[in-house]
Amino acid sequence: MKKLNNSNNLISATENDNPRRNFSWQRIISLLSIAAILIGGVLIFSSVFGFNLPLLTNIKQSLGFQKGENFTETEPAVSVETEKIFPKNISHNISTSAVTKPLNEVKVSSKTSGKVVALYFREGDFVQTGQVIAQLEQDQTLLANYNTAFNNYQIAQKNLEQTLLSAQKDIEAAEIGVTTAEENLKAAKQNLENTLKQTSVDLSNTYQTAKQQSDSALLSANNALTTIKSILDSYSYSKIGTYYEGFPTSDSQSFYDLMTSYPKAKSAYYSTLDYYNSIKQSDKPAEIEDLLKKVEDLLNKTSTALDDMRKVLASGITNSRMTTGQLEAAKSNIYAAQAAIDGSITGVQAIEQKIASLKVGRTTAGDSARSAVDLAERQLASAKKNLESIQAKAKIQINSAKAQLEAAKGQLDVVSAQLANTVITAPVSGTINQVYTETGEMIVAGQPIIDLVNIKGIEIEVFLTEFDIGKVSVGQRAIVNLAAYPNEEFVGRVYYVSSVADPASKKFSVKIQLENRDGRIKAGMVAQVRIITHEEENVITVPRKAVFIENGQEKIYLVNKSLPCSIDNIKHCAQVEIRNIKTEPLDENELKVVEGLFEGEEIVINGNYDLKEGDLVIIKNQ
Repeated sequence: MKKLNNSNNLISATENDNPRRNFSWQRIISLLSIAAILIGGVLIFSSVFGFNLPLLTNIKQSLGFQKGENFTETEPAVSVETEKIFPKNISHNISTSAVTKPLNEVKVSSKTSGKVVALYFREGDFVQTGQVIAQLEQDQTLLANYNTAFNNYQIAQKNLEQTLLSAQKDIEAAEIGVTTAEENLKAAKQNLENTLKQTSVDLSNTYQTAKQQSDSALLSANNALTTIKSILDSYSYSKIGTYYEGFPTSDSQSFYDLMTSYPKAKSAYYSTLDYYNSIKQSDKPAEIEDLLKKVEDLLNKTSTALDDMRKVLASGITNSRMTTGQLEAAKSNIYAAQAAIDGSITGVQAIEQKIASLKVGRTTAGDSARSAVDLAERQLASAKKNLESIQAKAKIQINSAKAQLEAAKGQLDVVSAQLANTVITAPVSGTINQVYTETGEMIVAGQPIIDLVNIKGIEIEVFLTEFDIGKVSVGQRAIVNLAAYPNEEFVGRVYYVSSVADPASKKFSVKIQLENRDGRIKAGMVAQVRIITHEEENVITVPRKAVFIENGQEKIYLVNKSLPCSIDNIKHCAQVEIRNIKTEPLDENELKVVEGLFEGEEIVINGNYDLKEGDLVIIKNQ
């Protein structure tokens, strides 16, 4: 027992004799306990929130935590942040600062030297374009020169008016002369045409009458020859040598003459009849005139035969076969036939004379009408020449009067300008910013009188580098912020873009105009300017960090909540989908999607590292 006690004491003594060793074991045990607690906490946290680190997996497996044991883990999952895609309006701008100044600022100066006799406005007054703001003294010599120049101008103006009126009257009279001559020429030509036409109609009618007269003459000749033949046929006679025997007449010579003239008349009759029938339908003047000649020759020959027959009958008939009554009847028939032939001769000759007269008349009337036309043409040429002469003379007179008027006007303009220079007007509308002179003060030409500013419009001039100037164009909007109005934005427009850079700064001037109708914006205010260089509506954008490139193709992670997802105790989980997209850069943080994404889709913006198609993820931001 003692030994045992000694042994226990030994142990106890040993333990008591080595206190440092005892303390070391306590520390080790405490550290191991803390480590076990920490490892257990991490394992539980990783299972709950989806952290799947290889080291933790190995620890869990070494400790016997398999799937379904103590920690619930259906699939490995990582936590991500997502963002839904919605279209938005985007704009690009260039920001800079500048100082406001009036849109127009004019120093109004005098164009002539003189004494200021009146100032009509004070500093701060608003004036309209053309309003008189100052008056210089006008000397008497200048006023006298103006009156003289004005009177000379009025005289020259009146002279020009009278010259124009006189020239107009002369030209109108000459034009009337030309018009009258043209009408006379027209009438003369019409008269010539009518004369030639009428004589042609008269000749045509006379030729028709000639054919009718020829037909009547042929009938008269035929009747006369028939009458002679009927008397001759009453007796038997024969020709013995140069004489005839058997006809009861005591005048053998007359009978011989009859027997000569009668056959000639008959031959002429048949020849003329044949010619008449051949041209009966002709209207040719020459053929009708030839017919008249033949008819007249026939009538003359028939008249000779009748005269010979009359002589035979006058000598008495010795044969008792013709009674006194028959002889008288024969004589009567011969006399009647002779009268008809004489009438036909008269008619034919009258027609021939009429034709000849009409021909002469046509020539005479035509010549007279042509002479009238020639005279009218000469008169028209003379009237036109007179008109040209009057027009040329009027032009010279008018030009001279105009030159006198221009000279008078030039002199008046010079004096008027000198006089007008004594009246100083506002070249633009605006506010008088400063007055540089006083009433009664002498000023010289070119000396400023007032400083006139227009703050109804404000100009802001900025200077841009060559990298920005290409983005700016006239008409673009500019948003202006002023320290005086921190909660307001003013909108202006770019109205000028310089084409040449400043040689010193190498920058380009851009001018912006702001409306300032209420005058709130003052000149000299510091302005922060944003020139809107690009604006676009309904654009889908994504953060640059959400896009990665694989094999040269832009891609992005989407979460698809429509696919099955089962992670114990995790409500917001989804499967990963990888989508090809096309983008354009907007700025250093955003990209514009031009293809591949649609409104309402959800993309991964954080935690998108080495994800695979179909991986399960936990959406932290939901």
